[in-house]
Amino acid sequence: MVGHRTDRIMKGEDDMELTGSWTRYSKKIAVIQAGGPTAVLNSSLYGFLKEIVRMDRRTNVIGVHQGLSGLVNGDFFRLDMRQPLDWLKYQPGAVLGSGRMALSDTDLEIGVKQLKKADIHVVVLIGGNGTMWACSRLVSKAQEIGYGLQVIGIPKTVDNDIAGIDHTPGFPSAANFVAHAVRDLSIDLKAMKNFEQVRIIETMGRNVGWLTAASAFFKKQEEDGPHLVYVPEKPFDINEMISAVSDIQARLGYCVVVVSEGLKGESGQPIMMDGINGLKQNAGKKALGGVGSVLREAVSNELGLACRYENLGILQRCASFAVSKLDRIEAMVLGERAAQLIFQGESGCMVGIERLSEQPYSWDIRKIAFDKVAGLERELDSAYTNVTGTIDPSYRQWLSPFMSEAKSYKSLKTLSLLDMEETS
Repeated sequence: MVGHRTDRIMKGEDDMELTGSWTRYSKKIAVIQAGGPTAVLNSSLYGFLKEIVRMDRRTNVIGVHQGLSGLVNGDFFRLDMRQPLDWLKYQPGAVLGSGRMALSDTDLEIGVKQLKKADIHVVVLIGGNGTMWACSRLVSKAQEIGYGLQVIGIPKTVDNDIAGIDHTPGFPSAANFVAHAVRDLSIDLKAMKNFEQVRIIETMGRNVGWLTAASAFFKKQEEDGPHLVYVPEKPFDINEMISAVSDIQARLGYCVVVVSEGLKGESGQPIMMDGINGLKQNAGKKALGGVGSVLREAVSNELGLACRYENLGILQRCASFAVSKLDRIEAMVLGERAAQLIFQGESGCMVGIERLSEQPYSWDIRKIAFDKVAGLERELDSAYTNVTGTIDPSYRQWLSPFMSEAKSYKSLKTLSLLDMEETS
C-alpha cells in the first residue's frame, strides 16, 4: 500500500461527498456484521459503502440486522446511501447490529432461501474466523441449492487469530489499549507495593496470545512491568508461576502478571472451561474469562501476599480513545477492496492485509480463498515466546507500526536527590 494514499486518508483528503441523483438498481448487495465488535468494525463498513457509491451509486445495499441470526430470520432493511456516512469511520460497535450464532445446515439453507426471496445475489460478511467459516459454508449451500450467490469476506477480530494474513483490523487498536493499560497499572502497583504486592491482569484473546503479548510493548527494562506474561500457546504450570512471582516480588517488592483468558494447562484444555459463570455463547462455545481470579487466590494462599485481579474487559475491543490511526485506515481500505471485488465478479474469498516490509512498514491488500482460512486458527508465532513467562523483544518491532506514541515514564532514580544534611 503506497504511503501517499495513507497520508491522504489520515488528512481527510480521500473522503467524498455522497450526493447526486438516485435511482433503484436491480443489483442488490447484502452486508452483515457478525461476531464481537471492534473499535474499527464500522470503519470497514464505511469504506465498503463509500466505494459502492463511487463505483455505481444505483446499487441497492441491504443491511442485515443482528448478524447471522438476521440472515436466517430475513431481518433485512435497505440502507439510505444518500445520507452522510463520515460518522461511521469513528463509531465503535456494529451499527447494523451483530451477534453470535452457530449455523446448522438447516439454518444455512433457510438463510440462502431468505436471500433468494429478497432477490439478493451478493453477500458481504464482516467478521472473524467463525464468520469466514460461515462464509465458506454459505457458498457451498448456495451451490447445492442452485442459487447464484457471490460471497466476499472482510476480516475483523481483536484476537488476531485469522489465518493467511498479517493481522486483522481491530487487533491493533485493542493491542494499543492493552499496552497502555498494563504499563499504567504497573506504574500504579510500583507506587503501592507496601500495600499491594502482586497484580494479575487478564486479557482477551481466546485461544491465542497476540493480544496478551502486546501487554509487554512498553517494557524496556527488567524491572518494568509486566514481569510475567502467560499465553495459551505455552502450557501453563501454576506452581512455576507462583515460584516466579515469589522470586520477582522478593527482588523488586512487587510483581505484575498478565494472563490470557484462554490460558491452557498441561492437558491442552483451557483452565476456565466453565467460562464466565458458565455463560455459553450462541456460537456454541464458552465465553472465557475469570482465570485471573483463580490465580489471584492461589498467589494469596500460597505466598501470603496481597494480590489484586484486574480484568481489562470489553473495553479492549471497543475503546474509541485507544484506536490506532493505521488500524482505522486499513479497515476502511479493506472495505473498499471488498466492494471492488464484487464488481469484478469475484466470490468465495476474503480480503486481507499483507505486510510488504517491516521498516518502513508497508502493506497491501490480497484476496484469500475461504478454504485457506475457514476453520483455521492462527497462533502467536513461537519466535515471540521462546521462554515461558516472557515475550521476545522482536514482537515489539512487529507491533510498533500500530501503536500510538506514549511519553516515557521516569523513576525515582532520575531525580537529583540531595542528602538530608544538605537541606538542613
